[in-house]
Amino acid sequence: MTNLELILLKITIGLYLVSSLWLAGGFIFNREKLRKFFALPVLIALAAHTAVIIVRWSATGHGPVMKDYENALLGAWLTVALYLLLVFKWREMAVIGIVIAPLAMLLLGYAFMTEPVLERLSPGYKSFWLYVHVFTAWLAFGAYAIASGFAVAFFMRGHYDKKSVQTKIPELSELDLTAFRIVLFGFILHAIMIAAGSIWAAKLWGSYWSWDPIETWSLISWLCYGIIIHLRLAFAWKNQRFAVMIMLALVTVIIAWLGINWIPSSDHVFSKLE
Repeated sequence: MTNLELILLKITIGLYLVSSLWLAGGFIFNREKLRKFFALPVLIALAAHTAVIIVRWSATGHGPVMKDYENALLGAWLTVALYLLLVFKWREMAVIGIVIAPLAMLLLGYAFMTEPVLERLSPGYKSFWLYVHVFTAWLAFGAYAIASGFAVAFFMRGHYDKKSVQTKIPELSELDLTAFRIVLFGFILHAIMIAAGSIWAAKLWGSYWSWDPIETWSLISWLCYGIIIHLRLAFAWKNQRFAVMIMLALVTVIIAWLGINWIPSSDHVFSKLE
């Protein structure tokens, strides 16, 4: 990691912390002045985040797809970018930033602790399908994270309703429906991620599917969201039950990602791709 990248990364983490406090202050304490410019701190943080990726890309000669640090860098960026795209269209959805900004900060904090070194793209990573695999994986994660943000907003809205406090948080029915649509979007991307990963694996290891622990856990995570979608469509599981399920399901996605280097027998351990 270059000194410039290190400085920019620390600034980015600090800006996401400021964004988290800004958003929390605006919505939890119902501060109109903070809510009015909700996108400003997040947008500044994303700009600094983009600069980190550009500096990294310039130094390594490839996109951020190698190992934990670069994956976290890309994943946090896509999650925040999806959030901003959503709220620029529906400003009333800004409340979900209470989840997104801290999540981005934690992802980058974890990445910073992985001792990122500058490396050229190793042979195992030189595949078009790898980029599809990584990009759709993190887009799916971003969608699931945003859906969890809607779940948190759902409970916040219910809390305000009980106390008859005026709030800028959307109605419960709108939060519930939008969360479902985003989960469905993530589920489709998740399926593409698994398919692209299988094609990449066939070229790298000679097999489309080997029941590798990480492959298996990713499939379990996808099936969890599939069950949630089924319960929604077939049995009309909505509102509070749906909100709880999508928050719990996000844990399976986080475990699938963090578990990569915790399972030495996995083919997904990055040192095996050199």
